Parts: sequence; structure tokens; C-alpha cells
Amino acid sequence: MTLVNLDGTPMRAAPKAETRTTSYVGADWARAETRGWNVRLTSPDREILPERADLVARQRDLARNDAFVRGAIQTSVDRTIGATWSVQSMPDYRALGLSPDWGYEFGRAAERVFRNWHGDPRKFHDAAEHQTWPEMCGMAWSGIMLDGEAVAVLRSLDRGAPLTTAVQMVDPDRLGNPDGRPDEDLLRGGVSLNDAGAAIGYHFRDAHPGDIGASWRSVNYTYIPRRTNWGRAMVVHWFRKLRPDQHRGVSPISALVELAAMTGKYKRSEVQSAVLSASLPFFLRGAMPDQLGELFGDASDEGIGGFGKLLDTRGEFYRDHEISVDGASIPRLFSGDEVVVPETTRPHAGLWSFYQVFLRHLAIATGGTYEQISRDWSQVNYSSARAALNEAFLYIQNRRAEFGAGFCRPIYAAVLEEAIDTGLLRLPPGAPDFWDGFAAYTRCYWLGPGRLSVDETKEADASGKKVEQFLSSPQDEAAAMGRDFEEILDDHARAARMMQERGLTRVSTTGYAAPQPGNAAVSAA
Repeated sequence: MTLVNLDGTPMRAAPKAETRTTSYVGADWARAETRGWNVRLTSPDREILPERADLVARQRDLARNDAFVRGAIQTSVDRTIGATWSVQSMPDYRALGLSPDWGYEFGRAAERVFRNWHGDPRKFHDAAEHQTWPEMCGMAWSGIMLDGEAVAVLRSLDRGAPLTTAVQMVDPDRLGNPDGRPDEDLLRGGVSLNDAGAAIGYHFRDAHPGDIGASWRSVNYTYIPRRTNWGRAMVVHWFRKLRPDQHRGVSPISALVELAAMTGKYKRSEVQSAVLSASLPFFLRGAMPDQLGELFGDASDEGIGGFGKLLDTRGEFYRDHEISVDGASIPRLFSGDEVVVPETTRPHAGLWSFYQVFLRHLAIATGGTYEQISRDWSQVNYSSARAALNEAFLYIQNRRAEFGAGFCRPIYAAVLEEAIDTGLLRLPPGAPDFWDGFAAYTRCYWLGPGRLSVDETKEADASGKKVEQFLSSPQDEAAAMGRDFEEILDDHARAARMMQERGLTRVSTTGYAAPQPGNAAVSAA
């Protein structure tokens, strides 16, 4: 029976109401898409600490054995830290109640002290006397990308240098709870906390738990306070804190471990199949001649002997018909034999497309661009390249500021404190004590590699226009290139003096001209 309306048309069935068990679809346990998605709310330390060893070990294995992962981390180090990682002191003279001229002079003096401290070729700034300052910071940043954190201990080592402050880099694996105790309310992953959740000290194994012949030392722990009682840093432990109450770091590539493992297996399978196919370039297929039945006869000894005779005849043929011209072999086949070349479809045409997906995920995780990670610039034009590099440089600037403030500034402050105590740096009469004006005295920025250029001419013109229209400053534009504006001015002044000494005048941006005879006045632009 069909129900009809008054006009005789069939009635439409009422729409079925959507059955939902939750306000948010993402929280619905009854839907097929989310039915097996079983996760629970946990604290950040509960998420990180029990699984840290396995996760970090796998991440390091990827960096050792996957060239793209290794290259992505090295690219991040090169673009964030580089080979000229240096400090630009910017003391807050207003907060100290001092003049701008004093702030300028103190800043340049502080930079010289810090540069001389880490520029000593004996490398006394490194407790191990091995790395330069940029190399130490590069290793710390590599640890942040791979392990999620960087750890250093500040020591005082008198080795004949003007300053005794030395930095000892420490593997984060050595940080742990004494005697293997489980995490407690005020002890998390080797970090001792106060009631507010701030770190007050660190427990370090005397040796790495996986070191050769150091098992007895790896079970001994040394406790080092985070600061001295007057505020000087003793341990620098920096990581990106993603949630409150988090006390150990997580690598940005942690979300890629599963995808990287599957991608690696796929790649190896394809390559192995291609190698196996290449190792069998061709084979011979022999056809049964009509005379074979006569040679075989019945299944008797004579028949078997006849088959053997065939094989012997075939072998003698190939031995006796080896023909060559000028050393090049000319193959001749036995009657009925043919050369068969096996067909192969490996590696699969979709391998690179699949791998591109992984590389794009890796670029997102490490803050680079797909082109930087893959070294594939085939699909790039000026606009897309500039947009990608600008986005990557924004990431670098933010991470550089965080790393400089969290890891480098405590070390810089310790060097300044010792320099002031020893008289290498002097404060003016009436100036606040170093610790009373700690934040103002240690205010600084860190300069790494500059932003990459796609078209240097266009970008230089844009930079100049921003300065002319008061949208930027020469200092900001120089910093974007990884340069100190004062050093640029010093270079120009030095070049002008050298030109005057040689009787040259600058006539354009591309060349110089000697002075005209009789013109004693020589100017340098």
C-alpha cells in the first residue's frame, strides 16, 4: 500500500534523524572511523618519560641510516646556527639609568670579551677542548632536532686563559633518576623540582649507560644544582616546552618515526627487487628438437645415455663455436635455443611519488622546504621559491630566538659575570650591580646565517626601499643577512681609507677610477 497526499501524489518518507552519541564527531565511539581509536588523557611527563629511550633510539637510527633524515637535520643546523653563530650585545641602558653612548660602548666591549673567550684556538671554552663555539651550538641544536633537548654543564677550569668558564656538553641519556628509581612528584626523568614545578637540580650518570667498559660508572650519579646560590647557571637544559608540567624534550621528528620506517622498507624492497632483476640479464631457453624422442627411446639406460649424449653435444657446440672479432664475442646458438630477456617493472614508477610524501612530511617537521630536503628544484619558479624560503626563514628566526635565549644566553651571562669580576669589563660608577641589573646587562641577540636569496637584485632593491620608507632599519636588514651592521660600516670605512691611500675614487657601484692629473683632492664615497 502506498500513502498519497490529498492531490494523489505519493507521500515522501520523513528524513531519518542522524544517530550521534556525542556532541563532537571526533569523540564518538560508535562511528566506524573512530571506533578503534583508543587514547586517554595523560600528563606530558607520562607521555614522554616511559617511552623516551625507545623513541630516541629509533630516531637516532633513522639519522644514521636514512640519508634524507640525516640531511634534513644537518640542513636545519646549517640554516639555524651555521659557522658564524655570534652574539650581538644590546644592553638595556634605559633600564640601567645609563646613557646610550655607554650602552653602545659596553655592548661592543662585551662582544669582544665573549669573542675572545670562544675564539681562543686552544678551545678552552670547551671543557673537552675540541669544538668551536658555533660547533658546540650546532651540536646542541642537532640534539634538539634529534633528541628533543640539549644539556650542558658550566664548569670553572683554570688552564691559563683569562677566563676559566668552560662548557661541558652532556648527552641527555645521562640524565636520569638515581638508582633507577621511578618518577616521583618532585623527581622527573632525572630533574629535581620544587613545589612550583621549576627545575632546581639534575642527576647525571657518571658515564653513558651504553658506554664501553663504563657499566660501573653508569650506575653512579652526581647531583648538580641548576644555579649557584647567587644565580649563576651551573646546568643549562633547554627544550621546547609544548605543555605545562613538561620536564623533558621531544624531537620534532617523533611523529615521523612510523612513516619513515614504512618508507624505508618500501624503498629497500624496491631496490632489492631491481638489483635482483639486474643480476639476471637474460637466460637461454632450449626447444626440444624432433630427434629428441629417437635419442631418448624408452625409459632405459640407453635412453638416459641418449639424453646425456644430447647434453654433451650441446656443450661441445658452445665450446667449439666461440667466435670473436677484435675481441668482441659473436654469439651463436645451438639449434632450438633462444635468448630470453626477463621483463621487470622494478623499481615501481610510484616509488618516487610515495617518497615525496615522506619528504614533504619531513620538511614540515624540521621547518625546511621540500626543495631543501630533497634537493629537487625542478618544479620551482621565482614566486614559489621565495614564498617557501620566506616561510622557512620565519621558522628559523623563531627557533633561533628560542634557542639563543634558552641555551646560549645563560652561557653568555656566565662569561660576562666572570669578566666583570676579573676586571675585563668595568661598570661605570653608580651603575647597578651585575645581578641587580642582570636582565639589562645580558640583553642580546644571536646572529646566524642570513636569509637565502632567489633574486639578489630584486631583494636588495626591496631591502633598500624598506629602509628609505622607514619600514625597516639598516640594522634589521643587516641582521636578516646574518651580518652585524657596525661591522659592515667598519668595512666600508676601511675600504674608503685604502682607496684614498691608493689615489682611487669610487665612480659607480661597479668600478673605481684613478684621479685626473693635476687634481690633488681625492674623495672616497
